[in-house]
Amino acid sequence: MVSIADGQEFKVIKETNDYILKELDSGYYSTHGIRAKNGFVRDKKKTYKENGILRLPLNNGKFLEYRDSILVSTNYPKGICGLEMVDKQHGFYIVDKWYGNNDGYRVLINMDNGKTELINYTPSLSVDSNRYGYIFRTIKSKKWFVKSINLKTNKSITIPLGKDLRCDMGYFNNLKWIDEKTFIYNTAYFDEKKKKDSPFKYYLVEIKH
Repeated sequence: MVSIADGQEFKVIKETNDYILKELDSGYYSTHGIRAKNGFVRDKKKTYKENGILRLPLNNGKFLEYRDSILVSTNYPKGICGLEMVDKQHGFYIVDKWYGNNDGYRVLINMDNGKTELINYTPSLSVDSNRYGYIFRTIKSKKWFVKSINLKTNKSITIPLGKDLRCDMGYFNNLKWIDEKTFIYNTAYFDEKKKKDSPFKYYLVEIKH
């Protein structure tokens, strides 16, 4: 099945009750979409961290804590956590955790219930600012997904991307919005047999509702 986007024909590779997934070419991806629009800001007015403990208040009256960890033998920081940004309007925190080898991860936290997801970059707002789109990884299975969440209804769509996605905190924000219900993204995977990254592939998602 083939679908037309912006006068171009693209193959539909998956369709569900919630979305249509299409494969694009690099030319369309590089010349379309809005990148890096988000509602997160750095909260400089409030101190959330004291004595190595980051304590974040949730809307349900509870707190979520992240603690710095120290290598006792050297007194050198093993892991440093910090509140990166806050989106109070939509109810999210972003926390970074850095290690001594310059490695780390970023966590998206829901202020309502404390639910956390590992993300590759700051979520991108849709054109009408009613949806967030982002790529995240589950902590236990280490599988990657691309997700869009409706900030008014809290309904979301999640598309699996697999385990070996080349995606981390140093990876650029590869999700861009076309309009209020359409976004594009790309993927690349590490090829274990060839010991190198696979070529990029490009996708468009149309949200049905």
